[in-house]
Amino acid sequence: MRKTPLNAVHRESGAKMVPFGGWDMPVEYSGLISEHMAVRTAGGLFDVSHMGEFEVEGPGALAFLQRVTANNVASSWTARRNTRRSPCRAERPWTT
Repeated sequence: MRKTPLNAVHRESGAKMVPFGGWDMPVEYSGLISEHMAVRTAGGLFDVSHMGEFEVEGPGALAFLQRVTANNVASSWTARRNTRRSPCRAERPWTT
C-alpha cells in the first residue's frame, strides 16, 4: 500500500483511512456534514499528491523539473537517479 507525503498528517489528525487504488487514503475525519460545513465556512484541503506520476528523461530533465515544480528537485536528485533505470529519470519529485 502506497502512502502520500501527507499520510502521517492525516493519521495524526484522526482521519479514517481506506485503501483506494493502491494508496492509503483519508476518507473522513469528523463526519460528512461537519466537514462540508467547515469547507463552506472556512476552507478545505484535498491531498492530490497520489494523483500524478510522471517520468522526465534526457539531459535537460533536472533543469526542466526545477523550472516546473515548486520543490527543489536537485536536493534529492543524486539519490533518485542512482536507483532508476535512466540516469535522468525522476518520479514524484515532490516527495523526499
